[in-house]
Amino acid sequence: MIFEAILGGGGFAAFQYHLRRLLGRDPLEAFYEKPREFYEALEEFFGESGARVTFRILYGKLINLSGFEDLTSDRLFEILMRDEGAAREIIVEMLEEILRRGIT
Repeated sequence: MIFEAILGGGGFAAFQYHLRRLLGRDPLEAFYEKPREFYEALEEFFGESGARVTFRILYGKLINLSGFEDLTSDRLFEILMRDEGAAREIIVEMLEEILRRGIT
């Protein structure tokens, strides 16, 4: 699990619990299905600056694991704020590439 690798077991459990409470759904599904909703939950939980840092860390790791070297987490954030559908497509492509590579 990518999130556990980033946050550690206990950090992941706490993260998932609080985001599930805020989102009313599985935060991992929101991560790729509704990335703006996921970001807004991060913002509610961590505040604006904490959400940006968390976004950079999570999506930066996703970018690295997927090998999408031409993309940065800041660029993905800009895309997300402008066009959630385009951001979702990129995120799904990255997840598919990570799975294709056999990274979990």
